[in-house]
Amino acid sequence: ITQHTVHFVVDEITNTIDKLNIVKFEAYSETIVDYIKRMNPNQIDEYIKSLDFEKLRVLFEKLLYEVSFIRHFQEKQQYENIYYFLKNSILQRDNDKEKVILFEIIYQYAVVGNMSYENEFLNILPTYVKYVSIKKYIMEKSYLDSFITSLIDAVTYDSAGVYAKAILEFNNNLTVDQIKIMSEATINNSQIYDSYNAQGALKMIFIRHKEHIRPEVLQEINKLMKSHIA
Repeated sequence: ITQHTVHFVVDEITNTIDKLNIVKFEAYSETIVDYIKRMNPNQIDEYIKSLDFEKLRVLFEKLLYEVSFIRHFQEKQQYENIYYFLKNSILQRDNDKEKVILFEIIYQYAVVGNMSYENEFLNILPTYVKYVSIKKYIMEKSYLDSFITSLIDAVTYDSAGVYAKAILEFNNNLTVDQIKIMSEATINNSQIYDSYNAQGALKMIFIRHKEHIRPEVLQEINKLMKSHIA
C-alpha cells in the first residue's frame, strides 16, 4: 500500500460524494476502510495531517457512522485501525477550529448517542478536554452539565472514571450546585465511589470545593472513598 494509492481512493470518494447514492457510496466506503485497516499507526497519523480538512471531516463522519453499528467484540477487533484513525484525528490536527468540529461530531455519537463500544472514545475524552479551544467550546455549549449527568448515571467503573477525570479539567469552573449534585451522587453510586480513577479525580475536586459539601455528605465520602477531606 502506498500513500499515493490511498490519496487517490479518498480523493475519488470525497470529490464525488454529493453525486453518490447510498448504495454506491457503501462500496467506496468499504474500499477506504480496507486501506486504512492496512496502514500502520505512523501512516495513519501522517495521512490525517495531510488531508484537506473537509475531506477529513467527510471521511471522519462516515467511519464513525460505520463503527456505530458494531455490536460484538470480534467485530471491534477488525476495526482497531479505524478507531485509531477516529480517536487521533483531533490530536493530529493543529487548527483549533478543526479540533472543535471533530470533537462535536464525536460528542454527539459517543456522549449523547447510545454508541456501541463507546468507551473507545470516552477513554480519550479527558485528553480532548485539555485543549483550550475544546474546553472553551464545552463551556459555551454547557456540555459540562452532560458530563456531570453521565458521571451521576455511570453504570461502570470505567465510565465513572472517565467522566470524573474530564470534569476535573473544569475544576475552577464548577458551580456550587454542580458540586452539591456530584458529592451527593457519589455516595449513592458504587460505580463512582469504588472506581479507582473516579476517586482520584473527585478527591481533588472535593478538596477544592469542600466548603460547598454538606458535612454529613463529606463524612460519607471520606468513609466510602477512604479519604481524609477535612
